[in-house]
Amino acid sequence: MLTEKPIWKILQTLYQQTRQLEMSKLFAEEPDRTQCFSLQTEHLYLDYSKNRITTEIFDHLIQLAQDADLNKAIESMFKGEQLNFTEKRP
Repeated sequence: MLTEKPIWKILQTLYQQTRQLEMSKLFAEEPDRTQCFSLQTEHLYLDYSKNRITTEIFDHLIQLAQDADLNKAIESMFKGEQLNFTEKRP
């Protein structure tokens, strides 16, 4: 189970350490924060810089996605494979 993996526990600890951080402090420490924590495609702009995220947390979230085999799940979804096992449907 994903919640039993070491990376999950690390993220829980990081959450406890950062949950009281003020956004103004994060932006003061990282003036280019919006560039670091946003992405844009032709029709979509995602800005997650206004969340209590750090580069360390971001890296651990990427590791969590890899541990969860997210890429495989995404591929399965696009192939129409069964993902909803309780209802036995894609």
